[in-house]
Amino acid sequence: MTGLQPYTFNSRNRGATAIGGTFHTSSLRVIQEFILYSVVDSSTLAVSGVTKERIADRPIFDFTVTSGDAEIRDFKGGLASVTVPYTLRQGENPNAIVVYDLDKNGNLKHAMGLYDAEAGTVKMRVNQFSRFVIGYNKVEFTDVLSRGWYADAVDFAVAHQFFNGVSDNKFEPNNEMTRAMVAKVIANMEGADLTSYNTSAFVDVDKDAWYGAAIAWAADNKIVSGVGSGKFDPNAPVTREQLALMIHKFIEYKSTKLVGTNKPAFADAVSTALQVENC
Repeated sequence: MTGLQPYTFNSRNRGATAIGGTFHTSSLRVIQEFILYSVVDSSTLAVSGVTKERIADRPIFDFTVTSGDAEIRDFKGGLASVTVPYTLRQGENPNAIVVYDLDKNGNLKHAMGLYDAEAGTVKMRVNQFSRFVIGYNKVEFTDVLSRGWYADAVDFAVAHQFFNGVSDNKFEPNNEMTRAMVAKVIANMEGADLTSYNTSAFVDVDKDAWYGAAIAWAADNKIVSGVGSGKFDPNAPVTREQLALMIHKFIEYKSTKLVGTNKPAFADAVSTALQVENC
């Protein structure tokens, strides 16, 4: 399956509802299917106490696709775009609205989701249909001021677990990022499964370090390539040129097509390009 039409659901209808539609498989064969959804009462779920606390009073949607008599949960690499209504509760920070995939074992995993303040909706892109929670994950840091130019970005990145703080209550926004940190952030953004990465591609990367599996994954997917001589230099500060190249390679890995713009005329662009051979 290469894609699924976007669907909009109305959560005010608390019963199971079917919506007809079509989607395309990789062979471009069009199949008639129905989207089933229902709003779930969290108190009825058999989940751990910790999970129940995190999802209590949060909207939970159960989505199912049926084609004929067959139920389709896994999209085989495809993505579904789904939009559901959501009204911010008093005191909620819009950057901290997140989407969780609640799996059959009762575990929560971040899914791709974004709150649209203008539309009053949450848009999500998922690779399977199951139960999804519209959650709230505001993390407070004593060194991130609400009026700081970066505050909204920090709230969003930490809420979605792209970044973590350096301790329970500090983010250290003015500190440099290391090459290892960037690899870890990119792996977090992808939601990469790192469980199989138990060896190191570089002589100076400890496979058991907090960044070891992330660097191995990034190297395996050609997002990073090291600095030469079999080294990655994980603790070195990442330069702007290295960061730009890593982001570019991540975009290539995602097969994302960006809208073309005029090439910026930076005076040092030529020298920068000559310097960046490895990242």
